[in-house]
Amino acid sequence: MLREAEQAGGIHERFVMQPNYAVAFTAVVSPPSLTLLGPGQTVIFDNVITNVGNAFKSATGVFRAPETGVYVFNFALMMDPGMNEYIELVKDGQHIMWNYGHAPGSTHLISASRTATVELRAGQDR
Repeated sequence: MLREAEQAGGIHERFVMQPNYAVAFTAVVSPPSLTLLGPGQTVIFDNVITNVGNAFKSATGVFRAPETGVYVFNFALMMDPGMNEYIELVKDGQHIMWNYGHAPGSTHLISASRTATVELRAGQDR
């Protein structure tokens, strides 16, 4: 990342993202691949669509920040009618946020999504 500081009656900072520092991933679990998970179990995604920067490790389901910065995570779930499901976003083993779907009495698939903005240090796990 290029950081440029200008002096003009105060300090102004400008950050310019360089291509070799781009980090983004999209991963999904195919419906038949996901079975009931136990508390604290990491979701292993069977389909990694995008992994720019290779910070997401599909074999472990863990994202490791390559650079210190602010990262945005969006996570969603879809459940069958009559089900209740939840997943948790964790940073270094500590709870960040729950995503909970409640669908009793529903006759259609239900989805729920959450977005979290998280500060991470280089090498830190999401």
